[in-house]
Amino acid sequence: MKTNGGFKIGEIAFYEDKCWLEGTMKKAKITGFDTTDIKGVATTYAKTSGISFVGDEGALLTDLYRTEKECADAITIRHDAKKQAYRDRINDEKDLVKFMYGHCINGDEYTDWDAKEVVVEKATEFGIDLNS
Repeated sequence: MKTNGGFKIGEIAFYEDKCWLEGTMKKAKITGFDTTDIKGVATTYAKTSGISFVGDEGALLTDLYRTEKECADAITIRHDAKKQAYRDRINDEKDLVKFMYGHCINGDEYTDWDAKEVVVEKATEFGIDLNS
């Protein structure tokens, strides 16, 4: 039996854009539910119609929040943890260079903005000014 995480069709939900605008919040109306296979596990997701964006898409139920504040707090926690994990991998200049080759930090639409922030921070710690 599918569980919809307590959400119902017609309700408004908030979730993080994890594609083009990672870290930004989306507001959408739930239009249905479906199940997809993710790594061999049947996973229920909500079909949504944009309110703060144009178009329709889907969001995992685990990514849905009922309020903007809950969603914003979850986004902050997720990105803080991600940045800390990045920081923990960069201990010297050699680690910094390796990290930069493994992450898109050039500012285009594929940029990992969390990685870029940590790269600038760590470079500064090592006496390298990347902003000049």
